[in-house]
Amino acid sequence: MKHLLLLLIVLFCSVGAFGQTYKVHSLYIYKFARSTSWPEADQTRPLVITIVGDAELANELRNQTKNKSVAGRSIDVVSVPFSNSLPKCDIVYIGAKFNDKFCSLIRTQNNSKMLVLSAMPGQCRNGACIAFAKEGADKDYEICEANIARNGLHM
Repeated sequence: MKHLLLLLIVLFCSVGAFGQTYKVHSLYIYKFARSTSWPEADQTRPLVITIVGDAELANELRNQTKNKSVAGRSIDVVSVPFSNSLPKCDIVYIGAKFNDKFCSLIRTQNNSKMLVLSAMPGQCRNGACIAFAKEGADKDYEICEANIARNGLHM
């Protein structure tokens, strides 16, 4: 009985931790959106944030950005399963389960004014503008200014 109770406590805490990760990542994504400028952006269309492979994060981000805007633009959050191409968007977040497909997906987005975010540490070397760090790291994320500039963006 003690073991079952301990197992339930561990599971409950783990679910809570995953929920906190979604909240933290969605807050950061919104912060990055507010800190980025897209030259020649069409101010009449929404800022589109595509979340690849993480529907729960997309739902959390939708909830947090409801009735908010970035530089006068409303925010649309789109959740997609993995595919070899992305819909037109301003920000793309690629979930951890697609880490092995990250490079091939990013290569299809050449010359795109897109802020590329990765759930996996170290993806800045593969083209991410921002990569979230492992839990317990000194920083919560890594920023690659060179990739941001190459994508024609400013932070």
